Amino acid sequence: MSSTQTLPQVHRALVLNSTSSPPEVKTIPTPQPGPGSVIAHIEAVNVLSYASDIYNGTRQYPFPTPLPGQLVLFDTFVRGRDDPTCAFLMGIHEGYSEGSRTLMRGEWRDATFAELLIPYGGLRDIDLQPGETIIISPATGPFGSAAVKVALSMGAKVIAMGRNTDILKRLQSANDRVEIVQNTNDVETDTKALKQFGAVDAMLDISPPEASESTHIKSGILALRHGGRISLMGGITGDLAIPHGAVMHQDLKIRGKWMYDREDVNGLIKLVEVGLLKLGKKGGQEGVTVFGLDEWEEAFGAAKEYSGTGKSAVIVP
Repeated sequence: MSSTQTLPQVHRALVLNSTSSPPEVKTIPTPQPGPGSVIAHIEAVNVLSYASDIYNGTRQYPFPTPLPGQLVLFDTFVRGRDDPTCAFLMGIHEGYSEGSRTLMRGEWRDATFAELLIPYGGLRDIDLQPGETIIISPATGPFGSAAVKVALSMGAKVIAMGRNTDILKRLQSANDRVEIVQNTNDVETDTKALKQFGAVDAMLDISPPEASESTHIKSGILALRHGGRISLMGGITGDLAIPHGAVMHQDLKIRGKWMYDREDVNGLIKLVEVGLLKLGKKGGQEGVTVFGLDEWEEAFGAAKEYSGTGKSAVIVP
């Protein structure tokens, strides 16, 4: 039985007026729903490990200001129904088309301050199959470690590559289908290490911006079998040197993927529902630290510290 509730005239939100000054908790007018829209009450939101770098301007993500967080919709990633180029991350990135910029600066300006961790979109995009072997690199951050778990739930064998050996060993100890390779930034050494586990079918790159000088993508490409596939999902802002000869002679396929499609969401939910993708403690989650909205600065710091450790920082408004 449905119930009717009156929306409050105002609500508290974490508002970013400019990247040159820190966010502030303010009381602002509550958005009113129009035709085809809904207002959602947010119970809790996960904090990105690099949230502070987004909102202090370090990452130089384009978004309009002032930028209110902590309210309004079910998902941070929005893609236009009729125009797939209209895609943006609410509260994080306004996208690359004029349509996406117009939407985020207008009706979709209010955002949920949340993390969206769906490497599943990239894995499905390269059609990862059960029994295949995939390199995931870097595998030691929050996105990469989640990609390892998702790939395993899809029935693949994973070669987890990264710099932090402690996190790599923890990933390996959790599943006997995980092999590990430490990134030495020496292409010949790393390629040989990746090849020692047999034929490699695919690679998922999910690098942060600061990995632009890393050689792991080249090493991964050189380790792939004939006909292998590469998914580029990372946030590297510069250009990459691709080993053209290897890509051509080995008939390799390189695909870029930003986030995911509607079908990917349904597929991920099914993996959880049937028990292939474990959540919480069963999935290796080691703990959650809860912060109030006024403790946002402490939450940002904790999230950065927890990166790749299996711990999470959560803001409960």
